[in-house]
This record gives sequence, C-alpha cells and structure tokens, in this order.
Amino acid sequence: MAYTILIADDEPSLRLLVKASLAVRKYTIIEVANGQDALNLAKQVQPDLVLLDVMMPFLTGFQVCEEMRKDPKTSKIPVIILTAKGGQDDRELANSVGASHFLTKPFRPPELLAAVDMILNQYSQQTQQAVSPQPQMPQSPNNLNNNQTNTLNPQQSQQAVFPRPQMPQSPNNSNNNQTNTLNPQQSQEAVFPRPQMPQGPNNLNNNQTNTLQK
Repeated sequence: MAYTILIADDEPSLRLLVKASLAVRKYTIIEVANGQDALNLAKQVQPDLVLLDVMMPFLTGFQVCEEMRKDPKTSKIPVIILTAKGGQDDRELANSVGASHFLTKPFRPPELLAAVDMILNQYSQQTQQAVSPQPQMPQSPNNLNNNQTNTLNPQQSQQAVFPRPQMPQSPNNSNNNQTNTLNPQQSQEAVFPRPQMPQGPNNLNNNQTNTLQK
C-alpha cells in the first residue's frame, strides 16, 4: 500500500535525511518548512502519517499536533514528534497533545524507519477494523425461541409473560365440576330435588298388601 507522509521541519538538511531514510519504502513524501503550512496541508491532503519538528516558525510541532486532534478530518492521523529536546517534560507534553510517537534528534535512519513502519501498521489495522462490518452471530436455539415468542399476537404475548394463575379447587368447585358433567335431567334433579311425598294410611296398606301377595 502506498502511504503518504507529511514532513514538517524548518531545516532542509533534516528533511533530506528523513526522505533518504524512508526511500526504501517508496512512500509519497510531502515537505513543508513551518507549522502553519503543516497544519493546512494536513487538513487538505489528510496524509497517512505526519512527522513534526518541534521548533518551527508560526506554530510549533506541539501546537500543530494539538490543532490536528481538534479537527475531525485530522484527529485520527498519527503523528511522530522529532525534536532535539529529549527531556521528560517534552515527552509528557507530546503525549498530552496526542502524539503517537516521540523521536529524539539525532536519530539513525533504521531507527526512524522502524518507528514509521510500526505506526503505519497500527494505523492500517485501526482503519480496517473501523471499515470492516462486524460478523453476524449464528442464532442459537434460545435465540430462535425468543424470536418465536416475539411473533405472538399481543394477547398471546401477555399470557406468555403474565400467565393466568390457576385457582385451587374448593369442595364447592369440585361439586360444581361434577354437576357440569351430569346430563340435563340429572342436573335439574341435582339443583331442584324432587320432594318426598309423605305416606298416608292407604299407601301403607298398599305396601303391606303387596308384601303379603309376594
């Protein structure tokens, strides 16, 4: 992949050294000599990597990096700070403005090349993860059951979520259930029992007569 690298340094000899160190990679190199041009070109071209010297006219390398992080167009572009000041304060300042790497001058060409390769590889991986869609997970049996539940009509859904409680059967309920299983005549007799007629003397004699005849 052909990467574009922006180099910002007010010293022509240092820009030449950086270009020579990166020549083996066939990168597209853009050069500027001050911080303001570096910021303008970063927004316009949106290179894959920016190398910033700290002490430059108009804007320092720290200021350029800080302004790049504020702009959505350049906020994700990696930045390597190149400086002759290698103190702890400078490193902490570089980290606070969002620099990706810190390299102290004078540096060896293999050292610069290794740092550039590392930052570009990280940038490429982050870009691919942002572009690639997330894979769809296969549905498990539990997911299928959930989907089937979601297709129920509102009444079925309410019954599934809030099932109706089963009322315990009392003795009266048991009798009612048995009554419901009777035929119509039995039901009427159960509800309205026939009255028992009192036996008069004639009825008693008839019963005794029937007993004697047998």
